[in-house]
Amino acid sequence: MADFDLAPNGATPTRGAPRARAAEATELHGRRRRLVFRLRRAGRVLERGERVQEFVYGALLAALALVLPSATALGPDELVRRLAGESVPTYGLLLPLAQGLVYTTGATPEQALRVLAAACYGLAFVATLALLRGLGFRRSSSLPAALAAFLAPVAWHGATSPCDFAPGIFGASALLWSLLRLAEVVPRDYQWRAILLLGLALMLRPENVLLLPAVAWAVARHPARPHEATVAYFSVFCVVSISVAISLSGPSEAMRIEHFVVRTLGGGDPSMHAWIDWPVWFVSSFGFALIGLYALLLARRPGSAQRAPRWLVPWCVVALAPMVVGHPRAGPIGAFLVPVMALGLADGLNRTGGRRTERRVGLALIALQLALLAAT
Repeated sequence: MADFDLAPNGATPTRGAPRARAAEATELHGRRRRLVFRLRRAGRVLERGERVQEFVYGALLAALALVLPSATALGPDELVRRLAGESVPTYGLLLPLAQGLVYTTGATPEQALRVLAAACYGLAFVATLALLRGLGFRRSSSLPAALAAFLAPVAWHGATSPCDFAPGIFGASALLWSLLRLAEVVPRDYQWRAILLLGLALMLRPENVLLLPAVAWAVARHPARPHEATVAYFSVFCVVSISVAISLSGPSEAMRIEHFVVRTLGGGDPSMHAWIDWPVWFVSSFGFALIGLYALLLARRPGSAQRAPRWLVPWCVVALAPMVVGHPRAGPIGAFLVPVMALGLADGLNRTGGRRTERRVGLALIALQLALLAAT
């Protein structure tokens, strides 16, 4: 039978009207699909451009740290002494990496370690910017926040000295990026990413082992498997603990364990005077980046605002452990606080208002941090 449709006002029916409407609907659907495709392609191009910018910023920061070496070394010089031929205990990946640079380029031990420190500093900055971009922060808040945190005096001196402070920042930044990225490509890859990146972080700097409770809690709180929370928590603890025990076993095991504990707990030499030295050191070393910890953990938020994940509390609080049993003269602590401070600063800037306000407040923070850095 032929297709009919009543024309308006009771006019004579017309043939083929449903077919015309179907054709129009198909054409409209095609236009929508083409528009969605173009929007997605534009979004991918924009994201690719932001990634390139992040690597450029990281490379510039690493180059600046490399050409402006610190006048005095930060922390213990065990790696330099080991590369010079002395038999001193060391731990982690920096020694073989520095040895490779020394043998292939002919650089001195100090130069090789400074290259590694500057490179890790730049990569940590890239990972932090990627973390903030993934969370949806605007560049007007993420870039000033990351700069203010990474220009903290202890972070800058760690990046310009032959030590493992900047590599520790990189390990913690990569780990934090992974923990705040809940999407999984394959089942349980969130858990294994956390374990592997925590292992990398503590191989770059032993004090990152203090992050184990926070990482285990984050894995246990993953929304995809709430019924496996207890198993996931203890699996992270067991895998990382056994890996550390295996890495410390072997010849001179007692000496290696003592060295690991000393490097993890700020020297392991408690004293009453340290309770006065630590607060002064902490404020002078991190400066205005400490505002990020306040904004992230303590500042009031509107009822509709999303709070930081609860596992970030033990991530920050474990920095108190070296203060209880250590002393500032044993070396700097808190490399893992730098990316968290950047996150808190970005969150605080985001609550100040629009882009213009974010830029103004962010530039003021950077200026104050640079003034403190010049004074130290």
